[in-house]
Amino acid sequence: MRQYLKPALLPVLAATCLAGLSAPAMADDVTIRIDLSGLDAANPSDDAAIRDRIKTAVPRACNRATGFHTGLSSWQECQADGQARALEVLEARRNPAEG
Repeated sequence: MRQYLKPALLPVLAATCLAGLSAPAMADDVTIRIDLSGLDAANPSDDAAIRDRIKTAVPRACNRATGFHTGLSSWQECQADGQARALEVLEARRNPAEG
């Protein structure tokens, strides 16, 4: 296991997502916390489980952030941006020298 992953085995992946929404739809960033308990981000065999947790957490965060009044397109933008940014954070944590 890589040394930089040992401290807490990444118990939580915090992905801060600019949800790609217009200012009236959502004025603030969305912070998505993803529990990685029992998973090792450095272990390729845990990748599918980590991605599943991201796919579960992002829609929940977008539901809270966008609300019913903003419409489907805002929610879809939030989802796409949230997924992409969460994966970027995950990769940055796997490869800190590249970030």
